[in-house]
Amino acid sequence: MAIGAGMAVGFLVGVAARVWMRLVSSDPEFSWAGTIGIVGLFTIAGLTQGLALGTRRRGWSRRAQTPVRVLAAIGGLLLGSSAGIVMLPALISGSLAIGRTDWSLRARSIADSVALLNAIGVGLMIRADLWRGRAGVGWLAMLVLYTAIIGGRSLNLRPLDDGWRVGRRAWVGLLVVAAGLGAFVLVGAMFGI
Repeated sequence: MAIGAGMAVGFLVGVAARVWMRLVSSDPEFSWAGTIGIVGLFTIAGLTQGLALGTRRRGWSRRAQTPVRVLAAIGGLLLGSSAGIVMLPALISGSLAIGRTDWSLRARSIADSVALLNAIGVGLMIRADLWRGRAGVGWLAMLVLYTAIIGGRSLNLRPLDDGWRVGRRAWVGLLVVAAGLGAFVLVGAMFGI
């Protein structure tokens, strides 16, 4: 059930993402290959998230869930490939901020801040290419779209109830990488790089 639902949600979000990409493009072009590729990536990401959610709901052991959760994390990162790379910092940090309920409020706030700064940077990039009204609608649509994506990805990042935890250094390292990517996108948007 979770696998089919994950695929369906991935497909629908992929269609919405394709529509959004057309909205924020200064020179919108349509190609079946591009559309199939984008919707396909989102469907694969939804499939992997559904698979991870299904294993969690069935109560699989950590040892059995870990490879599935890693696969789901990789599937989710597909959404940050190609042109989606500008939102990769928000995908990573936003998902961690929501999913890692075992983190302190301070750590989750830092992760939220990285996602917010990334979203602002992408908004500035959109604004540089489009007239104000269309850019505003495009940015708000992006926020809705990425909130849905981050919410879905965060399900895979929730801690398991077996007491084991990833070390703090690993999470800090991941946030530093996400913050660095976010800063790169923000600086690039401000200076037109």
